[in-house]
Amino acid sequence: MTTDIKKGTPLDLSGMPASVLEESETNSWLRVVGVRFSETGRLVDFDAKELSLKLNDPVVVDDPVKGLRLGWVAKPPIRFDNDQLKLRLRRILRSANNQDLENYRQIEERERRGIETTQRAVNRMELPMKILRVESTLDRRKTTVYFASESRVDFRELLKELVHDLKSKVELRQIGVRDETKRTGAIGICGEELCCSRFLNRFHGVSIKMAKYQGLSLKPTKVTGMCGRLKCCLAYENDLYKDASRGVPPVGSCVRCSSGVCGVIQSTDVLRRLVTVEMEDGTIKIEPLDHILEVQTMKGQGGRRESSWDEEVSEEVASLDEEEVSEGVVEEMESEE
Repeated sequence: MTTDIKKGTPLDLSGMPASVLEESETNSWLRVVGVRFSETGRLVDFDAKELSLKLNDPVVVDDPVKGLRLGWVAKPPIRFDNDQLKLRLRRILRSANNQDLENYRQIEERERRGIETTQRAVNRMELPMKILRVESTLDRRKTTVYFASESRVDFRELLKELVHDLKSKVELRQIGVRDETKRTGAIGICGEELCCSRFLNRFHGVSIKMAKYQGLSLKPTKVTGMCGRLKCCLAYENDLYKDASRGVPPVGSCVRCSSGVCGVIQSTDVLRRLVTVEMEDGTIKIEPLDHILEVQTMKGQGGRRESSWDEEVSEEVASLDEEEVSEGVVEEMESEE
């Protein structure tokens, strides 16, 4: 059975590589291995060639953007027929040896000192920057400094000083509030460590509509996370609620129950398939969805009838609504020694 895969299509981790680059006709077979550079980092696919690798093995790769890096095997090698997939992946340079591991430990210490050095320079120059992380390549030729700021920063003088102090090529990257929270970490309102810091390796699209589907409060304090944006967990059960809500009459609809009594729907429980109905005599009853015989939405209303409070809250939360969330770099600058 042949799977039809278009060039550039993202592939899941169960049996296909996630990174698709330009086509190549040089190799008919590929041994694809997934490598992760941090516990919550993205899984990147590489060509393992004939290297003998297993789960959690340290490897050295050459990243065209971040340079020489040490990573760990997170997905064991899988063999593919490249005549069908037409993939071209970067190669793993070698399995990491003791010297690479010792060098990595020294770089970790160098990165900790780099944070202190950079923050002192920022404080001295009174720049509105918060230094979050410093990354150095395995060969120490390049250092990347991640920082957060509410505005654009002129860091040209800072860059010159860092090149002199760190003795390497330096790149400054300003990141967004989601990435800032992911790197600093915190405890969420649920009492658990933040999802982004613990296991999420990429940010997905989140919309206020997800909270509406799930019948959650639309108050900003309830739907926003530590970063001030919509909670990532709103998307976890969204598909389930979306499927379950099919066939459920909207709030405000006039209905006739199997008992022959008519009323107006006040609320719904899509998972248990129950609706709360205010009857003509003013009594409130909870009816199974199967007992609803006829549904007639309010005249001029195609769906849920919102109160003035709902409308005010919707306007207040509108600024938080994000259909697409990305980790794009806001600003970056490079300089060579």
